[in-house]
Order: sequence, then structure tokens, then C-alpha cells
Amino acid sequence: MGLGSAILVLNKTPGNNEYYWDAVLYACLHDTRYNWQCEDGRHYYLYEAINLMADKTCFEDKIIEKLYKTESLALTGQLSGLLYLFAKDGSSKAADALQKRLDQYLVILPRKRTYSVRTSPRESAECIAIWLCELYGIVSFLQTAERMGEIMQNHPEPNVFWYDWLFDSAQNKFGEKCVMDRLNHNAKTSLGVRCFLDAVFSDRKSYEETRKHRQDDKITCDDLIQASAENKSLQLRSLARRMAKTATSEELYQAAQRIKYESDTKVKADLLKIFIFVDYPYDLTEIFIYYYCDDTSLKKTALEVLARFKDKRIHDLAAENIKSNIFVAESFGLQVKNFDHDYGIILDVLKRHKNYDSYDFHSLVMDVKKIFEKRNAKQARDILLYIYSKNCCSSCRTDIVRIMCRNNVISKKILEEALYDCCEDTRRVGKRYLAKNSI
Repeated sequence: MGLGSAILVLNKTPGNNEYYWDAVLYACLHDTRYNWQCEDGRHYYLYEAINLMADKTCFEDKIIEKLYKTESLALTGQLSGLLYLFAKDGSSKAADALQKRLDQYLVILPRKRTYSVRTSPRESAECIAIWLCELYGIVSFLQTAERMGEIMQNHPEPNVFWYDWLFDSAQNKFGEKCVMDRLNHNAKTSLGVRCFLDAVFSDRKSYEETRKHRQDDKITCDDLIQASAENKSLQLRSLARRMAKTATSEELYQAAQRIKYESDTKVKADLLKIFIFVDYPYDLTEIFIYYYCDDTSLKKTALEVLARFKDKRIHDLAAENIKSNIFVAESFGLQVKNFDHDYGIILDVLKRHKNYDSYDFHSLVMDVKKIFEKRNAKQARDILLYIYSKNCCSSCRTDIVRIMCRNNVISKKILEEALYDCCEDTRRVGKRYLAKNSI
């Protein structure tokens, strides 16, 4: 979970923590985050733990060994981040390991013809290249760009590399003008850099054309009906969002009318998704009618539409559903705007969950945050303490700590843990609160 309590335990006996050796090594060699795509990397946190152990060299060797074996992008990010910190502290072995692993990717990638979403070797190569830029500066970026360009020149298959992450990172670190000036200068004498630049300009042009086409492409109810007939569930939400964003008031009224008289409940539910993203233009009684039909999909969509409004009927429906343990996740969403001292039933539902690593529980936690982030949450102390200790997402934990601090219900123990949390934002929240208060 990345709790600061782990670092506090190690801090009690720095350099004499053999009992926890396996636990710290496991955390270093595995990505234990709930969701690596939205949570911060843990290399700084883990390196802090490593520095409290007796033998750093052994950890370094194990991390290097794992870096050469793993195919996971998430784990590659963590391992290369740790080796960057070893290198920053003077380890040439760690720096060499990063460079050699990038060199391996530059040899392997041009030979590949299929790519797995799970392993993402192209992004892994970018990730290591970015850490090398952190170590060696813009010279490292220019060298990698030249090598990538040379390979692209000799292997014209599309997407041999993905370099936008590396390119954007370099611009953020060294400045867009500096990066472009250096690339243009080197392109005069290097075909590799020229090829790299050509790919960058080609991607920019393609992106602009796609964006312009998307802006000009108006979504209609007929587009949603077609997607519904083809069972494109993921595309449906995107289309509904786009229509909600661009439709005129008249078009939204017409869409609501079309939903009302649509006889196919699946099509009705899919069209109703428009009003998840924009307010339903007629009386909400119609949405309640949709909810009390027999179609589960239409019921769930109706609840998502109702979540945009504050209404006593919505509160009563949410409370009844939560008590009855039906449509719990959707009904928590209704509480965001309609909460009314429902502390007990919310805590009961949270405690009913047994799998705290599940998406359902994470979804409930996200709604609990929304419920209390703008309300006086003093009476929610037990709820906040519970989700602090049970939720597996460190990003959510930052918000939970922030809400506890804002309402002065954070305990001395949790505040101390927050100061050593794996998430830097959580540490900042704790430090700011500590600076303003003494507990």
C-alpha cells in the first residue's frame, strides 16, 4: 500500500532491519501499486527503505538482475527509478545497467513484429532513456534520438519505437526551444537525428489533422444507435460525451424526446448516456420512470443521470438502495450531491466489503471522497479512518488525508505516517498541516 508506517518501523532500528529484509526486497522487485497508471512511482519511497537496511549493494544487484528479466512496463519504471537513485548517489554500476538495458531494447525492438499491451517494450525503452536524461542531461537525449532515428531509417516499419514520451519529457526538462534548436542543429550532420525530427513533425501533423477532423465531426443520436447495434459499449460513452459537449439545447431536447418514445430498452439506455454528461432538459420524473423499469442497464444509466441533480427523491432512492444492497456503487454516486447525515449506512456498506483490492471498493472510496471533499466532514471521521486503512490506492489516500486535515480530524499517528507516505503529495499535505497546527 505504500503507507508511511512501514518507513517509521524501519526508522526505529536503521541499519539493523534484517527481519524486514525480505519484505523490503519484495516491494522493490514487484509493482505493488493498486493502479500504476494513476499512482506515483515508488522509487523514492523504496530507496528510503533501502537506505535503512544494512546492505544496499545486495539490493542494487537484485534490482539490476530483475530489470534485465522483467517485461512489465510498470515494474521497469520502478526498477529504473531505483537504479537512477543508486547512480545519483555515485554508483557507476547502476548507471551502466540502465544504459546496457536501453542498448538491449535498441537491438531487440527493430526485430519485433508484434507487441503486447501488457509488456509495452517500446515504452520501457523510453522510460529508461528518460532516466538516463535525468543522469546525463540533454546530451543523453540527443544520443538516444540519433540512435532511434538511425534504426527508423533502416527499419521503416511503423512504430518500431514510440518516442513521444521521451520527446515531451526532454522538452519539459530542457525547454522546447533548447531541444528543437539542438535537434535542428544536429540534423544538419546526422541522418539519424534528421529521421527522428521528420517522425516528430509527421506525428504533429497527423495529430493536428485528427484533432481538426474530430472537432468537425458532429455526433448525432443516429451515431449512438449504430454503436448500440454493434455493441460497442466503450465507444458509446465516448460518443455520448462528445454529443453532450457539442449539441445545442434544441438537439438535447430532441434527444430526450427520442429516448422517451424509443421502444427498444437497450437503445433507450444507450441514448440516455448523453445525459450522464449534460443535464437532462425535462422533469426528472421521466428518469425515475426509466429507473423503475425491468432493464438493468437502463436502471444503472438512469442512476448515473440522476447523480447530476440534488433532489430529496434522489436522496431517498440512494438511501433505500444502499440499505437494500442494490446498485450500491451507483447509489453512492447519488450521495455526492444528496448526502444527508447518512454516515451509518455508508460505513456499514464499506465494512461489508471483503475484497479491498477490488474495483468496486475503489469506486466506493472515490465517491466517499467526493461526498466529503466540500462538506463539513467532522462526523465522517470513522468513515475516513476506515477507508484510509483499507483502500489500496495511494492517490485516493492523498485526498483522504487532505479531507481529514481540512476538518481537523486527523490523528497524530496518521499525520506522522503521512509525512513518510509513498506519495509525495500526501507528504506535502501532512507537512502543510503540521506547519499550521501542533497536535
